[in-house]
Amino acid sequence: MTTGAALAQHAPLTVNVRQFKNTNGQARYWLYRSADGFLTDEKKAVRVVGAPIIGTSSRYVFENLPAGTYALTVIHDENDNHRFDTTLLGLPKEAYGTTNDARGGLSGPPKFEKARFTHAPPGTTVTVKVE
Repeated sequence: MTTGAALAQHAPLTVNVRQFKNTNGQARYWLYRSADGFLTDEKKAVRVVGAPIIGTSSRYVFENLPAGTYALTVIHDENDNHRFDTTLLGLPKEAYGTTNDARGGLSGPPKFEKARFTHAPPGTTVTVKVE
């Protein structure tokens, strides 16, 4: 049985995503609790979901998410293959965004430390811009 104190440590995380260029495919949300695999390995995410793109935006609510530190990546999976497509050099073929608008550079993908945020009750709302 879950106690009231345990439930108080869980809250919804609302993610609003903006600036999709079209409605092809879907938005893929990858939520991480650590730097391990951030943006590079969907299997290391604590939650992975797909959501529709309506107009130029998408929205998803992670219900009952434990309080803590997270970072989120949203991928515009235009061809709906449930993967983040990259070139042979590892450069993105599909648009993506991360929390705090963290971006990668010559040294590789964005770092977890730049994208991390704290999630706590009564809930958190973050906005991600896809580019």
